[in-house]
Amino acid sequence: MPLGSAHDNGGSPNRHLQGSEVSTASVSGFPLLFFLLLALVALISRVWAASLLPNAEQDGYSYAEIISRITRHFETGDFRLADLYGFWLPLFQLVTAGLNLFVHDALVSGKIVNVICGAASIVLVFDITRRLTGRVWPALLAFVLLLVDPLHLLYSAACMTDVPHGCLVLGSLWFAMQRRWLLAAIVAACASFIRVESWALIVALPVIQFATERRVSVGPFLILLVPPIAWLGITAAVTGNPLSYFHARTLYHAEYMDFHPGRHGFEWKIISEDLRNFLSGAGKMVSLGAVASGVIVLWQWIRSRTSPATGLMAAVFFYGAMLGLILVAYISKAQPVLLPRYGLTFFATGLPLFCWALVQLVNRTNHHLAKLSLVVAVIVVVAIEAERKLPVLRKVQQDFDAQSRIAAAVVDRLDHTPEARCFSDDVAVRVLSHLPPERFLRTSAARDSGVADTEGFMSYLWAQNATLLVYFPTEDSLPVKFLPQLERSDRSNISSFELVDYAQSTFGPDIWLYRLPDR
Repeated sequence: MPLGSAHDNGGSPNRHLQGSEVSTASVSGFPLLFFLLLALVALISRVWAASLLPNAEQDGYSYAEIISRITRHFETGDFRLADLYGFWLPLFQLVTAGLNLFVHDALVSGKIVNVICGAASIVLVFDITRRLTGRVWPALLAFVLLLVDPLHLLYSAACMTDVPHGCLVLGSLWFAMQRRWLLAAIVAACASFIRVESWALIVALPVIQFATERRVSVGPFLILLVPPIAWLGITAAVTGNPLSYFHARTLYHAEYMDFHPGRHGFEWKIISEDLRNFLSGAGKMVSLGAVASGVIVLWQWIRSRTSPATGLMAAVFFYGAMLGLILVAYISKAQPVLLPRYGLTFFATGLPLFCWALVQLVNRTNHHLAKLSLVVAVIVVVAIEAERKLPVLRKVQQDFDAQSRIAAAVVDRLDHTPEARCFSDDVAVRVLSHLPPERFLRTSAARDSGVADTEGFMSYLWAQNATLLVYFPTEDSLPVKFLPQLERSDRSNISSFELVDYAQSTFGPDIWLYRLPDR
């Protein structure tokens, strides 16, 4: 069918700005078999990625440790409310721990959840785009762009929350487009139990319903309030202070900025780097299309004083509310750094808006050849953006190889001395070693023991039967504070510390493994 044809529910360029719901309802009854085929393709791509790509970043291994601990407590009957409390909201860890009761490998369990959510996200993006534009070709374009995106592939193969969170946001948007407010609120609440960014939907969903129906349903609104209220309650029950979670995050971010002093202010060099990183995940062209769609919709809304279609309004408000929240957090230093993976949810939710904007341009182009050229040019630009993300996959693999090498060296040394322990703030080394948690020490435990200086730190290590130390330069690590001389590029012994192994990484910090001096 021609790109600019109106027969596929496209109509005039302004048609989707009107109050009609044709764009979300007239394409219902799309062949189920085709959806199943799309789901199969999406699932195969994510299974393939999970089988080839390693877990990404330190956070992925931190999640695996939490999942393992919750699983053990499930098995022993020792699960308590305190197991839910931590640096991250708990739903992903809780669900994955339940799966891990059968899988018995926290990393694999996390990958399984991400594979399913990654595949579901791709199908949701297809159907949201189809409903938004009333055409199949832009929906297929959105499907393919998310299917092959290197970062979405990488994090669909990780034990992390970015892809599951994005999947739930898309699910909530899918229901909101159909005015199924209760289901939209339930799915949004689940997303809000995974990442704080979804708390923006507490405002966005009622606003969408009010703009569409001039009313706000009490039930869905109360459901949206459950995650923040429940989290404050859990925090209060565990720590005695409902705000201690936010205090802990503020402290961590302060330590992070102390470790990276340039982030205390607003240096353009750092801001531009953060923007590049964020747009790497969100996609420059997709972000441009999504923002342009929002501007067009709001401008037409103000001029005509006629509400846009529910689907279009929902897509714009979901994207805008979450983007506004993350920008406020960044400016206020509540989120002092922007990473590429933070943009993944915006890439997924922005694709339908990007495709909608592309359809508007196609509809305003008179000649068929010009329409085709426009679409091809856009695809080429987005493909070039995707190709530039491929080096990240190689860097993550190199990082995994470095962590695996040090983990293997730790296992080799500790296997010969059952009583010995290793100090490691590198959570990847701890997880990849597959050694019991009690074989490792870390900064948090040392601080709880009152360690205050280098002499006290060494005494703590000896008292805990530590024979090995993993030096991993990160912001909250006591070895970095008390033993900075161990970060040596010449790979030699340092006084009485014997260098056992060294692994270099282009993605994360280099890692040194030392044998501690005898007491």
